[in-house]
Amino acid sequence: MVLKYHILEINPKYIISNKGFVISLVGKFHLLHTRKDKNGYIQYYIRDINTGKRRDYKAHRLVAEA
Repeated sequence: MVLKYHILEINPKYIISNKGFVISLVGKFHLLHTRKDKNGYIQYYIRDINTGKRRDYKAHRLVAEA
């Protein structure tokens, strides 16, 4: 299966694959660390470009929006 990458709408400094991997384009390209919430969903801690604040985003929601 081929991975397809899309730029995130919340912050164009990050890209996400169709499998849910988020890569930061700031400085060195690196894969973001995942965390799980209390229900077992995978989350990423990403800075919102509009507000400038960092918050948790669930991986499945980011993939659906991309």
